[in-house]
Amino acid sequence: MDSLDRVPAEYREKVRAPEIKGLEGLPESVHGAFWKLPEQMKKRIFPENFRPVSESGGSNKGGLEDVVAGFDTETRERFSAHCLSEVFYHGRFKEVFEKVDGVRIKEEIIRLLDLFWSNRGKGDQFILFNKGYYENFFKVRCTLEEAVIRQQKVVDELKDFISKNPKKRRLVEKKNIERRTAEGLLAELKEDLMVFDNRNENSEFDFLTISKDVKSRQRRESEWTAVLTITVEYLDADEYATVVFERLEGLFYFEKNVFKGQFRKASEDEKLRAEKTITALKDAVNEWFSVHEGEKSFKSSNVVKLEERQEKMIEYFHALIASYLRGKKIGKSNNDLVVEIRQMEVLLNLLEKHKK
Repeated sequence: MDSLDRVPAEYREKVRAPEIKGLEGLPESVHGAFWKLPEQMKKRIFPENFRPVSESGGSNKGGLEDVVAGFDTETRERFSAHCLSEVFYHGRFKEVFEKVDGVRIKEEIIRLLDLFWSNRGKGDQFILFNKGYYENFFKVRCTLEEAVIRQQKVVDELKDFISKNPKKRRLVEKKNIERRTAEGLLAELKEDLMVFDNRNENSEFDFLTISKDVKSRQRRESEWTAVLTITVEYLDADEYATVVFERLEGLFYFEKNVFKGQFRKASEDEKLRAEKTITALKDAVNEWFSVHEGEKSFKSSNVVKLEERQEKMIEYFHALIASYLRGKKIGKSNNDLVVEIRQMEVLLNLLEKHKK
């Protein structure tokens, strides 16, 4: 991932300075990206007469579409590449591809290309790459959880009977035997559920205190797929195939370098795997493009002059601030607002690259 993505540590130190009007309450990463801007751009974003962004308002979708439509080709491709990286990360695409062989990798990449291309024009009805996995996960987990609940009810009823009938000794002894058996089965069912959750990394927090349960991963993949869908609508088949290929090359960074012979310590198995993976990647993109070559973008761009493009980006940045503050006001954490945060960072980085 390139310089659009993460803010260097040296800029985060500047956050300790007094907050600039307009940036109050925003994450350090946004402050860091803002400090990278030239003074003139900072003043354009927050002029002297700037009023704090209203927290009221609805969806940011229209603002994003205006911004993307006004991008020049290079900027649009950079923004699309960033969105793809986020979808790949939250959808754990690398893990998906690592579980299949070379032939299946090619099939999965073509499925990916077809899916994001076919999502154009579907609005909020887009389909997630991991849709099948999520549906199966929640179906199986629901079955396991219901079994635990039913068995817990059996145990509770036995305990209740025993506590209310202390004088019925023989019957109580019998019920105690039943209780112990029921508790043993309950422990087994809970273990099955725990093993299933562990296998799917369905825990509330990881070592970075970032929520990583399956429901959160699904939500984040969905949020970024929504943003990606809007950007892909303004790419033609050539631009789209190029962006996807470059992002997948980044995803398979290790395999690409092993394939090129840059990791001499790679094992023979790693070399074979790398060759199959990179060959499958190239073949998949070439095969997809041979079918879609010449297809135009779903929506026509409206490329505007640099200054107007910057103004649209600034307006959308303000809208994202409002969305972020609305979320914080109702108790959402930064983990819940990661899409707004990351888009703010990217917009500021794009504005920094447009400084000349």
